[in-house]
Amino acid sequence: MVQDQTVKLESWQEDEAKQLAERLQNELEMLTAYQSRQRMNLETGFERERQHLQEKTSLRCAVLEQKMEEESDKFEKERQSQLGELRKRHT
Repeated sequence: MVQDQTVKLESWQEDEAKQLAERLQNELEMLTAYQSRQRMNLETGFERERQHLQEKTSLRCAVLEQKMEEESDKFEKERQSQLGELRKRHT
């Protein structure tokens, strides 16, 4: 009788262990799926932010290039004006 109780207890423990293993496997699958979704969301957010920063950088570069061109034109006009004045003085 003691042996029967021991066998039943072991059988009960085996059943509980199987249930816990199944539960653990299910929770692991749920966690893996959650982590995958989180990783995809983060990657999407990072890509969106990267594109935004790239657009912002491109815009700033375009503005700086325009300013450089304007400054270059301004300096060239000043140079031409000064050269004209020097020519007038020498003639």
